[in-house]
Amino acid sequence: MKRGLVALTVLMGIGLLLQFGCQGSATLQSNMGGSASLAIFGGDAPECSVLSFQVDITGVTLTPEGGATPVTVISSSSPVTVDFAALTGFNTVLNTSTVPAGTYTQANISLTNPQITILDTTVTPPVAKTITTMFASGLATATVSVNIKPVLTIQANVAQGLILDFNLRKSIQTDTSGSITGAVDPAFRVHPSVVTTVKGLGEIDDLHGTVQSVSTSSTNSNFIGSFMLQLPSGRTLLINTTSKTEFEKVSGLSGLAAGMFVEIEAHVNMQGDIVAGEVEAEEQEDVSHAVLVGTVTSVSPSLGAASTFTMFVREEFPEVESVVPLRSMVTVNVTSNTILRIAFPAQAVNEGGLTFNANTLTQAEHVAVLVPISGTTPASLFDAAGIVLRQHGYVGNLTGTPTISASSSLTGKFTLTICSPSLQGEPITVVTFPDTDFDNGLTDLTSLTSSQTLVVRGLLFYETGPLTLNGMTMAGPGWVLESGRITQIP
Repeated sequence: MKRGLVALTVLMGIGLLLQFGCQGSATLQSNMGGSASLAIFGGDAPECSVLSFQVDITGVTLTPEGGATPVTVISSSSPVTVDFAALTGFNTVLNTSTVPAGTYTQANISLTNPQITILDTTVTPPVAKTITTMFASGLATATVSVNIKPVLTIQANVAQGLILDFNLRKSIQTDTSGSITGAVDPAFRVHPSVVTTVKGLGEIDDLHGTVQSVSTSSTNSNFIGSFMLQLPSGRTLLINTTSKTEFEKVSGLSGLAAGMFVEIEAHVNMQGDIVAGEVEAEEQEDVSHAVLVGTVTSVSPSLGAASTFTMFVREEFPEVESVVPLRSMVTVNVTSNTILRIAFPAQAVNEGGLTFNANTLTQAEHVAVLVPISGTTPASLFDAAGIVLRQHGYVGNLTGTPTISASSSLTGKFTLTICSPSLQGEPITVVTFPDTDFDNGLTDLTSLTSSQTLVVRGLLFYETGPLTLNGMTMAGPGWVLESGRITQIP
């Protein structure tokens, strides 16, 4: 199944909770007539040198047309902590809620406690460094009002989706030399999602967390069961399954158990339900194991089979911060017992059949690593039981002219000079296929120019020798990125 991206957006609606004042909500409900389900999607337009950008969302309201009382969808009594940089090039759903029918023209967003972590490449190996961060206004809280374009129209009993586009690249300020100053001026674009009969309110292509509970039956005849998923934020989502849901590393829905780390490809249907298309499970986490999710920042040796690598830890399942603090660096040993593989939902992107192993492990890859955890003593060195390569988004610019296959202008290759924290300025070969998606004004390889800033989402490998993909030969050694989607950043 091909992962899709509704829009390049940033995580804003985690745990959407509608809270209406009794009199205000009753008036709004009667004036607009009924209510409907609203799905909130999130993603990220990344900044090149940022490993992590964390902030607390302390309030989000939607203003009805005509200036009626705004509807609170995230309240200060239940703030949400978000790492925007975790969603480079992806789209995910944070929650679905019921909202009064009507037309909404503006979103008002309040943020506090911003925190930027960059990769310091002036030392070897590079290290993560959290810098002093503040809002450009100098205030403790940044409140931004953004017009919803086009306006969000909710009809009674007709589900809808809303995308909150946070542009990290335009929000984080730099000085004349291009260095990040630590000042943040939040920039947003808010718009409804595109509703289709196939993808419903939108596809979800970066959804993962820990299973909390499982039900092998459903009162809805469209589903065979469901499970409750706990997100990194601590919020939970109900994930529905059908007879067509594919399971990997587990024997179907009944094989899921509380504590398992799972990665999911799903969509939100026309009724506002989250429906899983693919589910991949790791072994059940317990007091002796955890899954660390993050980015490879350096590999040793630099050529040949990797024996160790350093990793920036963005998420962990279960929470083991007493041992491995979030946004810290750890060193991981690759042993003869370490199992390396590609994440099941990402397999469709691997159309060239490349192999993920110790030879192709490289910096800038996004991975989930299963490691043993002993007690609560802080640790920064682990032997990996398993390493799973995940899709990731890479920002850069086209260099030269694409090579286009005679069979299709969607198929070919081009050189991308990327600006990811751990591979800044390095050229990589991007390979495209007949079902590679081109988005946001791009149509195919002929629409690419050097003046565009691109986000290429896919699977990154380091190939030590020459190889042939799509009938085209690529010299080695070098980086090869199999692309599932290419998006232009405005």
